[in-house]
Formats: sequence, structure tokens, C-alpha cells
Amino acid sequence: MGRKYVKKITRSANIDSYESLAKFYERQVEFLKHERKRVIRFFNDNNIQGDNLSIKVARLQILIDEDNIKHLTKEKNDFKKQCNDLEAENNQLKQKIEEMNVDAERTERLHKQDMERARVRNNNLYEQQLAYSWQLTNQGLVRTTPVLQRTESLDLELEHRREDME
Repeated sequence: MGRKYVKKITRSANIDSYESLAKFYERQVEFLKHERKRVIRFFNDNNIQGDNLSIKVARLQILIDEDNIKHLTKEKNDFKKQCNDLEAENNQLKQKIEEMNVDAERTERLHKQDMERARVRNNNLYEQQLAYSWQLTNQGLVRTTPVLQRTESLDLELEHRREDME
């Protein structure tokens, strides 16, 4: 079927408005007849009849609804799985944080114990130094090495401990 060319109707074509309107309605009627034939052909090709039409439309609607429900159920299950995965990951992170806190507290406690031991050791060394100096003074000997101050001996003790730890 070839292309149908429509002649343009204008006022310059010497057609009055009544004839133009009549042609428009004639073409509109032809178009509607063509559409009617197309719809009838579609119904005949698909074996759709009046009584079956409402039943088939209802069945089609049920199928569409079931498909939507399946899709939504699948989507809901996917979201549940993601939520469960995120919750498990969150629990693992909480456990890891708890373990790190315990390790930090333990390390802090050990450092405090080391500092206390270093202070006690420093005090003992300082007292030993004073006793040794007193003995030297009582015996009349002169000490040639300078006397360590408490802070210097504590610094030396901590420095030796750091070297031992490394």
C-alpha cells in the first residue's frame, strides 16, 4: 500500500469553510472506521469475545498483581538480607571495639605498673646513693663522681626500660 498524500486545503484553493469542514468530518469518519476495523481484527485474532473479555481482563489483572507481589516480596527479602548483613557487620565491629578497649585498658594498667616500679626503683637507688655517700663521708673519702639527682636517675631508669622493651 502506497503512501496517501493529502492535498492541503487553504482559503486560496477557492474552497469555502463549509466544504472544508465537510471534508474534515468525512476524513474523521474514515479514520474511526479504520480504527474500528483494526480493533475488531485484534479481538478476532486473539479470540476475545464479549463474555470472555471481562474474565480475561480480570485474569490479566490478577497476573499483573501477582507479578507485582512477587517482585515486592523479592525486594523485601533482599532488603532483609542486606539488613541482616549490616547488623552482623555492626556486631563484629562492636566486638572488635570492645576488644580494643580491653587491650587499651590492659596496656594502660601495665604502663602505670611500670611507672610505679620505676619510681620505686628510683627511690631505692637514690636512698642507696645517699647511704653510700654517707659511708664515704664517714670514712673520710672524697667522692669524685657527681651525685645524681632524683629526676636524672628516673630519666635514666625509664630510658633503660624503653631500650629493654624495644
